[in-house]
Amino acid sequence: MNPHFKPKSLIIQAVAATAVAMLPLGALGQQTDPNKQRSANPSVNTPPVRVPAGQTPHAGAMETLGPVTRASELIGKDLKNAANERIAEVKDLVLDASEGRILHVIIGSGGVVGVGEKLHLVPPALVKVGANEKVYQLGVDKERLANAPEFNAARWDELSVPDRIAEVDRYYGQEPRSWLNRTTPGTAVTERRTVTKASQMIGSTVKNNLDEKVGSIDDLIVDLNGSRLVQVIVSSGGFLGVGDELNAVPPMAFRYDATAKTWFLDVTKEQLTAAPRFKASEWPNFGDPTYAGGVYRAYRVEPYFSADRRTEETLKNAGDQSNRESDLAVTRRIRQEIVARDGLSLNARNVKIITSDGSVTLRGPVSSEEERRTIADIARQYAAGNRVENLLEVKGEKKNF
Repeated sequence: MNPHFKPKSLIIQAVAATAVAMLPLGALGQQTDPNKQRSANPSVNTPPVRVPAGQTPHAGAMETLGPVTRASELIGKDLKNAANERIAEVKDLVLDASEGRILHVIIGSGGVVGVGEKLHLVPPALVKVGANEKVYQLGVDKERLANAPEFNAARWDELSVPDRIAEVDRYYGQEPRSWLNRTTPGTAVTERRTVTKASQMIGSTVKNNLDEKVGSIDDLIVDLNGSRLVQVIVSSGGFLGVGDELNAVPPMAFRYDATAKTWFLDVTKEQLTAAPRFKASEWPNFGDPTYAGGVYRAYRVEPYFSADRRTEETLKNAGDQSNRESDLAVTRRIRQEIVARDGLSLNARNVKIITSDGSVTLRGPVSSEEERRTIADIARQYAAGNRVENLLEVKGEKKNF
């Protein structure tokens, strides 16, 4: 568990256990059947979004990566209105991790130190980071929040149903999110999705398909404006034997086993070593679509967001990392030597390395021309015939997001 993470969302569990009277989510819009039997202890797995008759699945238009923040820093934050008055607190996030979506933000309002506090669901886009990046604002007036239906923890199994999400959006004057009635092409409607809380993901065990413990989930990177879970941060230093290093992984790369309460990542130690990683004291800029997109492609997941045109064209020209063991070994050796080289910046240690048929392409930002030459020299030691295409760009290092 991240030592800086304070799971204030335990209040939610206490409220659910006392079974206080809560208005159903159905009060937000269409009424639900009161005779419908509901599970008192529902599974975290819920039915997927279905495509209405006459519509085709969404092909996947590129989105823009919005401002990002860490889930551990968001949970427990006070929310203020436009008049700078505290009106609520962030309790947790409801996630569809397999799709990388934030379905709801759970907030608490009223009461004193949790006593008499009411819990509500709000659309993620209504929670904004303030100008100083430490104050969070909630775009809801006091009256609307006071009259909002309360969060019913006993109906957890409904929180991913498109109609329920749309009801929450509409109550707060938001247009229902465009992806609600879309599904991933080729996804069977019988497949069940993993819906969980951010606080439950953080600290969870991560294993690979060989049942080896890779590490644990240290934190989550979220884009509230886009309702997106952008990255899952895995503490993998013990598995790799490299100390306090972290890996960023696209959420779509994981599979969840509800029985074992374990997240599985199909990756070997060698592949994890070759993937971008960073020190716990030096977080990269996950708001940079070029860097974030490189993380996705390292795990063979196509980013949902767009980068600048030059980056996209570079990727086309550079090709993809080959699956051949000989090419993977070249990428791995280059990465290991770069990480071991003293004096290189965080940018330099996380450049993109693509090997195909023995040829190496280098991409991403570095902090100086000297670093650009150093990394190219390292790559030439392992590339077949010294074939290295150096597309590294000299930029100032960014350490904060």
